[in-house]
Amino acid sequence: MKKFFMVIGILFLSLIVIGAIAFFFFNSYGSKLDEQSKAYVNDIVPKIVTHWDVQVAFDQASPQMMAGVSKDKIVSLFKAFSDKLGDLKEYKGAVGDSNVNYSAQGKIITATYQAKASFEKGDAVILIRVILNGDKWQLITFNVNSPVLMP
Repeated sequence: MKKFFMVIGILFLSLIVIGAIAFFFFNSYGSKLDEQSKAYVNDIVPKIVTHWDVQVAFDQASPQMMAGVSKDKIVSLFKAFSDKLGDLKEYKGAVGDSNVNYSAQGKIITATYQAKASFEKGDAVILIRVILNGDKWQLITFNVNSPVLMP
């Protein structure tokens, strides 16, 4: 009986050690993805919104984004943003994190961020969702919310 409890104890201890190793691995992996995605968002958002450069947005758009909206619609939205908000005065940085999901298509890594910015004609909150395609972060959604944009 003593041998039985000893084996159970060793198995239990092994599970705890494996669990701790998995926790530290996934925690460091998640932190790395958070750092990468946040750096990408904080780099690309000012490049897009400083003068509402639609070409930069197109260059950074994922296939998922382009499948969901026409280029003409994006161009007209950016024209409206430029007309109603003006150029960027201050970018205040992004807050958010990354997510790893597993599906029938495999592992999908996305990140969702909210960035605050001040423009010539008012403030805005920009909601950004990005996806890791291969080793490159790309835009999935780019939504601009501001009282200035209300009709």
